[in-house]
Amino acid sequence: MNPDQSRCVGNDLQANLSIHQLRELGRVAHDYTATNPDPTHVTVRDLVRVSGQFDDPRVPIEVGRATARCGVLADALLPVAR
Repeated sequence: MNPDQSRCVGNDLQANLSIHQLRELGRVAHDYTATNPDPTHVTVRDLVRVSGQFDDPRVPIEVGRATARCGVLADALLPVAR
């Protein structure tokens, strides 16, 4: 995601998730990026993958909505090049 897309998704998630949900998402994303070869670069696919690790179904739904509203969801749906 570019900086504008990241800001848009972040603002949208702040408006639609609780503080607890945002903290958990941040914690899980931090743990995920710790094993990423380039932890400074998080893709939409990474964000969707991380949000799917929650027992709370609202988190991945809101992540999907935020990425769609911010125009970045299509990137996550493209097949992975192998």
